[in-house]
Amino acid sequence: MILENRFSNISALVSISIILGACGTQEAIDATRSMPGKLDSMQGTTSEMKDTTSAMKDQTGKLLSSVHLQTMAVAIAQMVDQKNLSYFFPPIGIMPAGKVFAEEATALELMEISFGWLRFIEETDSSDPFFAQAKTDEEREAQKEQLDRDRLARLLAIQVLAAYTPVETLRQIIRDQIESGGGLYESTAYSFIALRFTFTDGMLLKGSLLDRRIKNIGEFQEAIARNEKLEFIASLPYVSRLEYKIPMRSKRYQDPDRGIPTEYRVDPSEIASNWRGLGAALERMDTDREANSRGSRDSSYEGFKARIDAGIARWTAKPETTTPTPILN
Repeated sequence: MILENRFSNISALVSISIILGACGTQEAIDATRSMPGKLDSMQGTTSEMKDTTSAMKDQTGKLLSSVHLQTMAVAIAQMVDQKNLSYFFPPIGIMPAGKVFAEEATALELMEISFGWLRFIEETDSSDPFFAQAKTDEEREAQKEQLDRDRLARLLAIQVLAAYTPVETLRQIIRDQIESGGGLYESTAYSFIALRFTFTDGMLLKGSLLDRRIKNIGEFQEAIARNEKLEFIASLPYVSRLEYKIPMRSKRYQDPDRGIPTEYRVDPSEIASNWRGLGAALERMDTDREANSRGSRDSSYEGFKARIDAGIARWTAKPETTTPTPILN
């Protein structure tokens, strides 16, 4: 209270000095007398502005939350839309929507949807009452085929989400579900990380960039970045627990001709293989540059070669003497 009085007195003195410089003494005195009321009015206006700002923040928060939920809802709808599931390998129809969802969702939201879809894959079968409604063998067979397609679609969707999950979100999943001593979705997290590894390795690296000639620096940078993400996963101390076994009950999905694996696990040996493949790709790219007269080697070549050589050294050293260092860009 004393400080407030002092502040008011100081404000009044400052105001008086200004007014005296421009008005007569009586006008200054009259103006000074009216200042407490004006200050009270200003404080009331300031309070109203604070209330308005708080209300605007609440509305903005609700709007952002609404946009967040709508973005994810639209992405999910596209991922399960049959029109986008006509081609499974690679699942190019759902990859754009999966990327949108993975980048928008929180760590917890990714675990929740993965948990639900994994339960759907594992627990639904043709004994469900839904199939009792089929009147003919053809109808029952068609329903079983659709169920298998739905299972496979959910499995691929989880792999896409896992592969496109941002690095920091993945770290949050690891902290919350594994390193915390075991979260609600710990087992889901192990499966999620394993599916991230297998999809990134098989679809996004070996089945994409390393499956053809890498033509430019941008492609090579992306290939190295993807293998370093795999290296981080393979370096986790609980790597042996990173796996998912899919209980496909239908014999049609155990047909080797369909190329659908029933087990997904992290294989650290793939890391060294990828580094060697990247080394060969770098040499081919360098040869192509010379053949096409695109200039001599630049600093990027030496930088790539150094990273590749270091990667090969980390993953071909004897296990008892060297532990690979986790790398995650």
